[in-house]
Amino acid sequence: MTVITNMSCCPLKTRVVIGAALLSLLAGTAAAQTAAPVVYSSEAEFLADIASLGYEAYREGFEGPAWDHVRSTDPFNLISATSVTNLGITWHARPDNMVTTNTNWGQRSWGIFEDQRSGFSSSELFGVADRVLYAVGGWINTSPDGGDMTIEVNGQIVDGVKIGFGHHFVGVIDTVGFTEFRVLDMEQHTVWGADNFTYAAARAPQIELDFDPVCPNGGQTRLAWAGGTPGGQMAIVYGPNLGSLVIPNNKPCAGTLLDLSASGITVGYTGKSNAQGEKELMVNVPSNVCGWYIQAVDLTSCEVSAAVMIE
Repeated sequence: MTVITNMSCCPLKTRVVIGAALLSLLAGTAAAQTAAPVVYSSEAEFLADIASLGYEAYREGFEGPAWDHVRSTDPFNLISATSVTNLGITWHARPDNMVTTNTNWGQRSWGIFEDQRSGFSSSELFGVADRVLYAVGGWINTSPDGGDMTIEVNGQIVDGVKIGFGHHFVGVIDTVGFTEFRVLDMEQHTVWGADNFTYAAARAPQIELDFDPVCPNGGQTRLAWAGGTPGGQMAIVYGPNLGSLVIPNNKPCAGTLLDLSASGITVGYTGKSNAQGEKELMVNVPSNVCGWYIQAVDLTSCEVSAAVMIE
């Protein structure tokens, strides 16, 4: 890596060479944070939008060893559990009810449903994730036909999808991000089961950002990155809080998800990666940004690093 020392004269936030286009990178982010969840009845459109937003999709078919202890083959003797965890998602039912699977609710094999031990009512199932999700959707079948199915995220229930005969797709994308969801019939008059769910989360970062400790006093330290576009522009942004900030439309890298909150975010530096997609430089860090977070955004590929604490 090439070490650049002639940029160490100034605090990080004042050593910025940014054109008007880059300054607009973060404009309008507060509005982007409040966008309502979007409901889908087409899996193809759902998956296409996940891809266009840059998320990574995971498929849950309710198969495999994580689910083998809740296989119900006898409808009069259900084999259930209070919860089941797989792919970082814990599925559970309402209090006193349980989670199980059978082949009646599956599209081709096993499907999930609620074992209603507290008395008959319209089914509900819940998911709790160990990471921030941005999309969830699956194939749902109701009995009787005609349920108005939806998926609640962040306490918001969006318009449902009317279920006819057989399995129908219901999905939700929320770019704010969520860690819990609830699947329910808005009309509360059907039991239902489901299969082949898709979750979407942020992609694992391809860019490595390294920031040497300098706190609590602040001062000069080393900032480096690797994995960028060779010769491409890299922006370094920082702010006081972690969050889920989506760069808005008509801005560079629109739709890219940052791990910082919109409040107080600042573009601290922009510069070119070398021929290996790397760069190393010395920066001065004021003590009042200790405990904040810093993240790299490749303005060519729109890949981002993980957020790193300034410490």
